[in-house]
Amino acid sequence: MTIDATSTALPDEGERDVFYRLDASDRIVEVGGNWRPFTDMGGTVSLYLERLIGSNIFDHVSGHFTRVFLRKFIAASRGLGAQTRVLCRCDSPSHKVLTEMRAEPGENGEMLISHRTIDTAPLPFEINLLPTTSYGAGRALRCSMCNRLRMSGCDAWKEPETIVTGNQAIFVVHTVCPDCRHGVKVQPIRGRSGS
Repeated sequence: MTIDATSTALPDEGERDVFYRLDASDRIVEVGGNWRPFTDMGGTVSLYLERLIGSNIFDHVSGHFTRVFLRKFIAASRGLGAQTRVLCRCDSPSHKVLTEMRAEPGENGEMLISHRTIDTAPLPFEINLLPTTSYGAGRALRCSMCNRLRMSGCDAWKEPETIVTGNQAIFVVHTVCPDCRHGVKVQPIRGRSGS
């Protein structure tokens, strides 16, 4: 896993899509930003923001390796006392979405986590990936970093649109693929980043 540390300040409020502030125990104490683009692109963000306050961030993260990655990402920022950032894919059913996740330590162990959209591109058809906790026949592993899938019985990790056909729902277990775990950076959507 590659986490970039930088001393560059976070973008101003207008440049963040969404953000959440955590206390030293990783409880959510504030949420904000513009969640609308996620829902406008057909995203399934059905979070009741006011209900997030006071809950632990890890109660909202699916998959063991995804939780491990996020714990390491937050711990790296706290340990360095500096901002960390990483590129990841947060696709909606209708669009590929490349985002940058940033963590910035505050006072008393607080953390500000923000997500900013770097680039988007429409998918050739809607792809519905439904979370589940069991992996088996007809199901897939979904990398929470690069968004690639690995179907049960197959060793290769592939882009969802090369596996899924239109109007098909696939049940997925969230994880982090070996490439992302070992520091291979998430690739731009169109051969370059949109920033």
